[in-house]
Amino acid sequence: MLHRRAARWFADHGDVAEAIGHAIASGDGPLSGRLVAAHWRQPFNAGQLETVRMWLDALPAELVAADASLSAARVWVALDTGRLEEVGAALDTAETSVPPDTQLMVLRALQMYKAGDVGGAAARLREISPSAEDPFIATVHRLVQGISWMWLGDTGRAGELLVEAARRAEDDGNRLAYIYAEGCATPAVASVPRTRPAGPRWSPTSSCAPPTAAPRETGHDATGLFVTPGRVAGRNWHDCFDWQRRLRI
Repeated sequence: MLHRRAARWFADHGDVAEAIGHAIASGDGPLSGRLVAAHWRQPFNAGQLETVRMWLDALPAELVAADASLSAARVWVALDTGRLEEVGAALDTAETSVPPDTQLMVLRALQMYKAGDVGGAAARLREISPSAEDPFIATVHRLVQGISWMWLGDTGRAGELLVEAARRAEDDGNRLAYIYAEGCATPAVASVPRTRPAGPRWSPTSSCAPPTAAPRETGHDATGLFVTPGRVAGRNWHDCFDWQRRLRI
């Protein structure tokens, strides 16, 4: 009872990590699940993958599988640590346990890309229309589309999508995704008109990571795209993948 009350008090006062810790200690699975589902993205995007993984591991597996946000968290952590088999298993379970969910659909396409099915990933993404209410997923959607079309050889389409991804990432304050999109767009967008108003902004020529980047528990890839697709070879995108190497923080 004391841990449950502490969890609610800390949640009401904005200390999410303490709230989740007390909720898990209380053994209240539904409360813990609600808190993790609502708050895992911020520590994840700060590179605290181990923290998010520990929270998820403390929850009942059936609770994670039955919640789209928790399932997505499990998939993101697995993607960022290179465990593609775990990604597939988590997606398979979630897709049979929860209603259709845009984030899970985008993650399935990302898993296909990482496994080397670039054409399949591009086709899957064409069928998805992410909501503007979730700018993070909208950014990832455009990033995966752009990188897929880049590997498929359509530089014009790739450039347009990557420029849009950079714009969305910048508007959302997602600096790592912005730099990644700009870096990968560099070899593809020479002929794509840039309509963004001039002004202060992060650019690949000024920094490979913002100076305010948080300390990271492990190498973190906010979009899960730093690994070249498994069965694609013969493309010459050295500039893009040089940025991928430089952005491994």
